[in-house]
Amino acid sequence: MSLIADITAPADLSDEQKVQLTRHPKIIRLSRKSKRLVVKIRRLEYTSVPASKGTRLYDRKKKTDAILNRKKMKIRDKMRR
Repeated sequence: MSLIADITAPADLSDEQKVQLTRHPKIIRLSRKSKRLVVKIRRLEYTSVPASKGTRLYDRKKKTDAILNRKKMKIRDKMRR
């Protein structure tokens, strides 16, 4: 097994693949959920998401973002193959 990366492998997605990623139904759903949580946090008069640290909304926002990022990575990996 080699420790050297394959220099012929694509390093990033094509523009078309990036568009496909942003239009994926699960990505859209999670992105909207994340944005809704930001709106709720702002309604509670927090100046930023980090300012709401220690609240349930903050925890939900961070969890949603983590799920969103994992899903994006999973889809990107499938697209690269």
